[in-house]
Amino acid sequence: MREESTSVGKGARLFGHPVHPVLTDFPIALWSASLLADILGVWWDRVAYRQFAFWAIAVGLIVAVPTIVAGLMDYAGIPQGHAAIKSATWHMWIMLGASATDSCGLIAHLGRFDSSSVAIWLGIGLSALGLVLLMIGGWLGGEMVFRYGIGSTR
Repeated sequence: MREESTSVGKGARLFGHPVHPVLTDFPIALWSASLLADILGVWWDRVAYRQFAFWAIAVGLIVAVPTIVAGLMDYAGIPQGHAAIKSATWHMWIMLGASATDSCGLIAHLGRFDSSSVAIWLGIGLSALGLVLLMIGGWLGGEMVFRYGIGSTR
């Protein structure tokens, strides 16, 4: 007979699976693609790449909203005093910082697709900073799952 397992920080679930990890893939992929598109747009001087970068950031921000909500639900489910709370708090602030950085990057992209524009270079810099924050925050998210078992059933 199978023993029912419990999970730490159960949070938002769909069909028994945690929602937050699934949703994180979309902003990460879109914001990574936006940086690549911006670089290619400047390299080849193609407006279409820079326009793609703008929309990738915008759609990434839209999808980030339910991702953040699910993450906050997971965070609220972690018992106070649990060993993972420090990593979870850092993860939350770093990922919110990445979202804010990409929000500023979106503003920098608004209607400025000329490769000589300072705004394009600011947008590329903000996208690169956002990607670094995503990698650090993602590593902390992995720590919570793989080290502390947050969201897993065991």
